[in-house]
Amino acid sequence: MSSSNHKRDEQRNIKNNIYKLLVKFANTKLLKPIKPILVKIILKYNLFSIRSTKYENSSKTKNFKTILRYKDLVSDDFEPKNGSDNIEITDELVREIRSRIDIGPSVLAIAHENFTEKIGGIQTVMNLENRIIGRASGNYWSLNPVKSQSSFAFSPTLELLHNGKLIGQIETENISQLFKILKLDSNGLNRPLHIVLHSLLGHDPGKISEAIKVTDIESVHFYLHDFYSICPSIKLLRNDSDFCSGPKITSTSCKVCIYKDIRADHVSKINSIIQIPEVTLVAPSVSTQEIWKASSELAKNLIFAPHLQLTPVGSRATRSNSRPKIAFFGPPHKEKGWQAFLSLYELLQESHEFFVFSSFDLHISGLTFRLLKNNLGEINHTRDLLLENEIDYAFIYPYWPETYSLVTTEAISAGVFVLTHSNSGNVASLVAEYDSGAEFEDLESMVNFLKSDIHANLNLRVYDAEFIGIVEKLARV
Repeated sequence: MSSSNHKRDEQRNIKNNIYKLLVKFANTKLLKPIKPILVKIILKYNLFSIRSTKYENSSKTKNFKTILRYKDLVSDDFEPKNGSDNIEITDELVREIRSRIDIGPSVLAIAHENFTEKIGGIQTVMNLENRIIGRASGNYWSLNPVKSQSSFAFSPTLELLHNGKLIGQIETENISQLFKILKLDSNGLNRPLHIVLHSLLGHDPGKISEAIKVTDIESVHFYLHDFYSICPSIKLLRNDSDFCSGPKITSTSCKVCIYKDIRADHVSKINSIIQIPEVTLVAPSVSTQEIWKASSELAKNLIFAPHLQLTPVGSRATRSNSRPKIAFFGPPHKEKGWQAFLSLYELLQESHEFFVFSSFDLHISGLTFRLLKNNLGEINHTRDLLLENEIDYAFIYPYWPETYSLVTTEAISAGVFVLTHSNSGNVASLVAEYDSGAEFEDLESMVNFLKSDIHANLNLRVYDAEFIGIVEKLARV
């Protein structure tokens, strides 16, 4: 048995023992009579945190309410209302919702985080959507869990935003009621509601599926921003290391992965949504579309819709840096190519300057850091930042095929030459489409290229980016 398997078995045994002790404690003669009261108190004030021992019951959430799925912990005369005493959406919140409704289209976006506070690809797309709907005098509703999660959650508390402004919280049990409320205008008359699923991390997919089925939703678009719809490994990295292409669950290659025991249940939960006739899958790139088709049998409602369109608007000044500038973008994670970037820096630090554009405020000797903030939909902001810093090369070297890569379009729009590899997904596709970079087999070949003087003749075109995603089309409906 491998060390990783042995470690997982030890963790599983610890969880089982904790669970048994918890059950034994809750069912003692002293506590059993008041157990329903204790459970209510624990749920109301979130006093206890533990990982459940069965993934199918908890989806790895840390909230105590997952434990309530076990019948031997809860007395027969107590029926918890899915972890919440507040079953109805308050009249105050309903009034708040109706007071904000505008005359334009209504879109409800479901995501993993508050898009106005966090930085990332999905958040950028949502900020662009919010701007588009705002220009159409519409309503951009969004739901995200109060607490970020790395997996599904059982009945989480959700934040509701309208046009980027937080207006209240609801329990997941109320999501069907919320859908019906959002379908009414300020006069109580029915209106179309379009749902865009950006991420289900931290959500309860079963509750979302039920809500869609019982509500007359105009359209539901499920974005494939990553490969979470295929496997709990968002980037399809076998054992969090190598890209696996999403093999069949019954395949040998899947059985040697750390996600083998939870993948089938995970996919089943996702499919409960995908199989709804009104749901359309949206692939932001052709490479993502091809990977998903090869990995799932539910591709009949799969369409291709890129996020951005680039229009040439001029050219940048001739490169004049005596030491060409190479930039890394995003969080310093291994799967983003961070270690490879540091290796490149070690090899070329004497002849090149190295920059890091990131929301992580890091300080490493020899690297120049530029802190990125949420630009709230100003899509050409990063382009202008690259031009201001006279960046020559963008090192975009992910360990997995990027489904879109907004940063690649930002680099290309600034006339920056992209350094990547052939298995980088849409990064390589965008490089080929705009003739704005090169693919390298390894760092050695990249180093040889960068040591030459060829950089003086690279493409210097500058582009304006325009959002053309699904919501842009919905805004015109």
